[in-house]
Amino acid sequence: ADRAEAFLALAKAMPAIARQHRAPMLAWKDLPADYRPDMERVIKEAGFFITPSYPGTQVHFSSADKADYFAGMKGTHRQNLKKRLRKSAELVSVETSVVQAPSPEVLAEIYALFNQTYEKATTRFERLEEPFFEAIAAEAPSHFILVREKATGDLLAFMLCFVVGEAVINKFIGIDYRRPREWMLYFRLWDAAVDFALAHGAKLLQSGVTGYRPKLEVGHALVPLDNYARHLNPLIHFVYAQVGKTLSWASLDKDLAEHVAAGRGAEGARPQKVPQKVEAAKA
Repeated sequence: ADRAEAFLALAKAMPAIARQHRAPMLAWKDLPADYRPDMERVIKEAGFFITPSYPGTQVHFSSADKADYFAGMKGTHRQNLKKRLRKSAELVSVETSVVQAPSPEVLAEIYALFNQTYEKATTRFERLEEPFFEAIAAEAPSHFILVREKATGDLLAFMLCFVVGEAVINKFIGIDYRRPREWMLYFRLWDAAVDFALAHGAKLLQSGVTGYRPKLEVGHALVPLDNYARHLNPLIHFVYAQVGKTLSWASLDKDLAEHVAAGRGAEGARPQKVPQKVEAAKA
């Protein structure tokens, strides 16, 4: 299909559908930056405006050897990660497992940690309820990485990952923030996720948006994403379009502001290519 023509056809059909549902705001969320040429006609002919979104984060694996993952990291980040993992192991012994279709009791543990993490977050999106986790747990791509304290069996952290083609998508995590910070549970969980991804032969581990500081410290690259929007009220649309021009990575997130200020990346950064098999599987 001609992607540009398809996008324009969708964009022109959206206003009538939106009016049926009394939805005045139209939005296309988180399109990869390399879609910009295909969206030019949507902007010109369907009246949308473009604004930067929170960038995605991803780690590429050059091989199934974990040593190559470490070798690809910035030197200081590699040293810090290994140091954190060592110190954490000295303070707490953990057991890691990966489960599919967890029992209701385990799902209750998972949801409790998800809520802890949601409440602690400085940037929040929609609050997911427990039935969501019950439904998603029944799907074949869903894998829950669980980190438990060996001495007590208590769940310390979890990560919900989707295995999709050559990608592992880290979508939701939960951490028990009542535990000592010195345990550095995020990094123990991330280490388990890398092992899981490599064991599945993944070429890519995607980790979504927000929480950028620790993600950058474990080797993630930022992936530019764009939002396209149109308000059906012309006056409101004009105001929103002007506000959209003022948005940047630096204005969206404190960690991103520090990253950009340090000269390590900005909105115009060249997006990392996703392997074709991953793109096809996601589609």
